[in-house]
Amino acid sequence: KPGTPVSASLIANFIEHAGASKIITVDIHSRIENDMIKIPLVDLSANRYLVQFLKSQYKDIKNLVVASPDKGGILRATSFAKLLNVSDVVIIYKERDIQKENISRAVKLVGNVAGKDVLIVDDMIDTGGTLIGASELLQKKGAKSIYAVVTHGVFSGSAMERIKESSIKEIFVTDTIPQKTNEKIKVVSVAKLLADEILE
Repeated sequence: KPGTPVSASLIANFIEHAGASKIITVDIHSRIENDMIKIPLVDLSANRYLVQFLKSQYKDIKNLVVASPDKGGILRATSFAKLLNVSDVVIIYKERDIQKENISRAVKLVGNVAGKDVLIVDDMIDTGGTLIGASELLQKKGAKSIYAVVTHGVFSGSAMERIKESSIKEIFVTDTIPQKTNEKIKVVSVAKLLADEILE
């Protein structure tokens, strides 16, 4: 929403004045205005770790297509596709009800997924509405199987139950928020990513 980056910058300012020498984030959701803080701010990407995990565990996935669940995630999806050596990227357009927080509906798909394995790429999952809506649209358009890869797993409310009942085969999520692996959730650690930056 408008103003979110301002509040993110304000929190960064609080951290600076509390005595921190550096701020490290991972795939930050809202951009922080660098001119509001004097200490270094490093935004790390979890993509490399997620891609390494996918390549090591899922060599049998064929005809892979990378999907962005909204137009705001196109650059993220394209970057992920390059790391996976995937040429096809599709985009899902959605409508969001601004009167109801975290409520959105997938309405249109740009690209072809018929008979293909689809990997939805996003930075976070909260209620699961965007991800599940995207998977339902992909399934209607003929996707063979649907996976998702997400940096931050909030899983608020009934998100986990809704995901279990959805057509998504598996979700790969990092441990930026503590997670438990289950039949659909696979956790990829970014501990080394953070450790290397802290010790640099």
